[in-house]
Amino acid sequence: MTIRNQIVGGRAQQGLSEELLELGMADTLGVSADQKSRLLMATEKQNQTTDRLRDSHSTILHAEGIGVSILHDLEQQRESLLHAHDTVPNYLLHTVDDNIGKSRRIIIAMVRRMDRDKWIMCGIITLLVLVILVILYFKFVR
Repeated sequence: MTIRNQIVGGRAQQGLSEELLELGMADTLGVSADQKSRLLMATEKQNQTTDRLRDSHSTILHAEGIGVSILHDLEQQRESLLHAHDTVPNYLLHTVDDNIGKSRRIIIAMVRRMDRDKWIMCGIITLLVLVILVILYFKFVR
């Protein structure tokens, strides 16, 4: 293809693009105020849901940080108790070690619940996005 053909083809494509834009603007002007208001309400609801999901996500991250901090503190306490083995009677160390083991199991269960809650939240987010897409489909296609 020569340079001249490319320039002519490019101008034809640009003219075609401008025609399509003008048609799109004509369709946009034809949209009723009712449809615009419903779309604005749906967008507002989506924004509110997104804000609530962000708040929930930050709460979960904060709780996860606290759980990690507690695990770290318990680990340090366990190490200091194990080093104190020479000065403290064995039965007391075993009791403390058992309590630390129970605490660790409780923390692990909490972490598992947090992970489960994250999956549930992701499922809810996905469901909400799908519902919004279906609503938009029925608003604009039908």
